[in-house]
Amino acid sequence: MERLFRTTMSGLETGLRVAQIATFNLDSCTEDQDASVVLGSPALSDFDQIPVRHKSRVIGVLERNGTAKGSVRESMRPLDDSLLVSSDEPLTRFVPLLKKHPYRLVLVGTEIKGIVTRSDIAKAPVRLLAFTLVSHLEMIMTDLIRKRCPDDQDVLRSLDEQRRKKLESRLKRKRGQNLVLAVIELADLSDKRYVLSEICGLGQKALHELKEIEELRNAVAHARDYAKTDDDLSAFIERMSLTRNWIKRVPELGAGKRT
Repeated sequence: MERLFRTTMSGLETGLRVAQIATFNLDSCTEDQDASVVLGSPALSDFDQIPVRHKSRVIGVLERNGTAKGSVRESMRPLDDSLLVSSDEPLTRFVPLLKKHPYRLVLVGTEIKGIVTRSDIAKAPVRLLAFTLVSHLEMIMTDLIRKRCPDDQDVLRSLDEQRRKKLESRLKRKRGQNLVLAVIELADLSDKRYVLSEICGLGQKALHELKEIEELRNAVAHARDYAKTDDDLSAFIERMSLTRNWIKRVPELGAGKRT
């Protein structure tokens, strides 16, 4: 399973890159314009970061939440390498960088041709990446639970009464359809979180982290906008990081290692 995951992630690194979520054909302003006029322009009202040009070159970014006094040059954030990313950068490495700055200007070759902002993180390629990580985590959680709880009753005993009755009802319906399934195959990620906690002796911190990962899965699966604000974006990136950490941690729990 670990080899399959590495192969899958390698494929995603190859296929999912910054270019697939970036916005190109940038609207921009010039350094000598009045900053307040630029920010008040209806044509630019949807943009929180506006590239600033000197002739044909981008020399900075006028940020909507920054100072808007005097000329654009006086108000802009000067260009530096912390604002740049290659269009070929894999999303697996790029997304965590947005926790520091919620946007990047995109280099195509040696020219700035596009921008990636907070709203682009809600696009399909990033959703696919997040869903793949959570799905793999759920698979290895399920695998460990099967090994530790080979009998359905072992799983059910690890759950509270409400969750147990819900799973028993699902199991009864499936049997009525002549389908023979193990209880764990009918369990939600939230159920597996509690079973894993019970069989591995996890604490409240671990349960909270797994709940955060469940929130990530729900946001992605139900097409929520999880990047409306900088705080939302930060939470999304943190949940992605937690998912990666737990992908490493679950096999260690299966091997009996302390984590």
